[in-house]
Amino acid sequence: MTVSDSGSPVSGGETGERRARKPPQVHTSCILCSVPRSGSWLLADYLDQTNRVGRLKEYFRPDHLLWYTAWKVPRTAPYGRYVYAAVLRTSTPNGVFGVKLHWYQLEWLADRLRSLPTVDASLSDFELLETFLPSPRYVHLHRNDTVRQAISWYRATYSDLWFERLDAPQRSLYRPLQEPAVPNWSHV
Repeated sequence: MTVSDSGSPVSGGETGERRARKPPQVHTSCILCSVPRSGSWLLADYLDQTNRVGRLKEYFRPDHLLWYTAWKVPRTAPYGRYVYAAVLRTSTPNGVFGVKLHWYQLEWLADRLRSLPTVDASLSDFELLETFLPSPRYVHLHRNDTVRQAISWYRATYSDLWFERLDAPQRSLYRPLQEPAVPNWSHV
């Protein structure tokens, strides 16, 4: 069975395999796998500048819905249509789609894809991504200094400043919290 960009079934191919309709000009997906504060934003920005591995952004964050509007995908549309739009609209001219996924975003994405009526819910996360993203290739990024990573995450959760750009001031999406004078080590 094949799933269309709208998330509805389409007549299957000769093998009857479960796969999603993928834009024909997109042949590979680059998935940057990381955890917050690992340097993933910096790496994604550098890779974006190569114009070779897609536009590595967090398209599948539960709280990032701004692309629905930009890509003219109705929020009531099946989630498969949003995934199709992400692949189609953010791939680089050489046919590569790129996305950055933290572990919690992968769990959320997998849950959303499994909820589609035409998807086999027993598929592993890997099989599920392979169904919707063309030929996925994974880049795992981790930070050796986990103490500094934890402190960086702690501070960012209070300030809501996750990165800085020299060319544009960052606007906070949320109201920052007052960081305690004495660090809450259990939170870190």
